Amino acid sequence: MLSALLFLLSACSNYQIKEEAPARPDLSKYKTVFVGWIDMGSSNWKEMGYNNESDWARQIREINVDVFLPAVKQALGNKNLVLAKTLNERPAGDLAVVFSKTSIERRWNGFSGGYDYIHTTVDFIDLRNKKNVYKGSIWSSSKGWGPQGWRFEGRLGFATVNIADYIASKF
Repeated sequence: MLSALLFLLSACSNYQIKEEAPARPDLSKYKTVFVGWIDMGSSNWKEMGYNNESDWARQIREINVDVFLPAVKQALGNKNLVLAKTLNERPAGDLAVVFSKTSIERRWNGFSGGYDYIHTTVDFIDLRNKKNVYKGSIWSSSKGWGPQGWRFEGRLGFATVNIADYIASKF
């Protein structure tokens, strides 16, 4: 019965950690946290269903600036934050949260529903020592509530909000 309950609880999670080290990092000493963009690969515009690379790049920017970074601000409201304004912005502060190896898995369809997923690696880097203090490989689902879930871009927004919640869980 306990294993069934644990399965149901994990099925309701909005993100899942595939690998991490260490499992419980001590991030209490970091006063200013830089959070970078989630690079969804503007060169993947055809696979994402866009007419050209600039349209997909614009959408990536909107998702990061209008959805993800405000969600980070809300989730980490008690931290002094430096939020990236562009993809290649240099990290500033005590700790940088950066993303790599990001891919999008499209699994939603209009008939049966389901979710899309963002797979990414999240590194927490001590900027003074230039040392990685935490690394997690995760997938984040597009679970969320609202009419934006009917659009691909809205589902990616939900997935980035879930990534913001994951980041907050490490503090």
